[in-house]
Amino acid sequence: MNTPSPRTVRDQISRTNVHKGQIVAFKLLDGISSEPQGDQLVGIAMLFLMMCERFKQDPRDVLSVGSRVLYDSLSIGRGEHTRAIKQFLNMEIKT
Repeated sequence: MNTPSPRTVRDQISRTNVHKGQIVAFKLLDGISSEPQGDQLVGIAMLFLMMCERFKQDPRDVLSVGSRVLYDSLSIGRGEHTRAIKQFLNMEIKT
């Protein structure tokens, strides 16, 4: 598999759009919904950190972009999908 350069990945991160982020977030959430909450959080954190390391990205920078995309999605008229993901999170992820 061809690994993109860190700059290419950084460019992809900066150009990502709300819709693509929403799709991936839902797929991840759906895939872990049957696991205990603590395991979900640790697993997602581990995966996130491993991916940042693999693609040579600073996790803080990626979280900053993710945060911006999340909150932008709620303020620019595309919030219905983000709200649906949050609803799925609240209903399907057991507490």
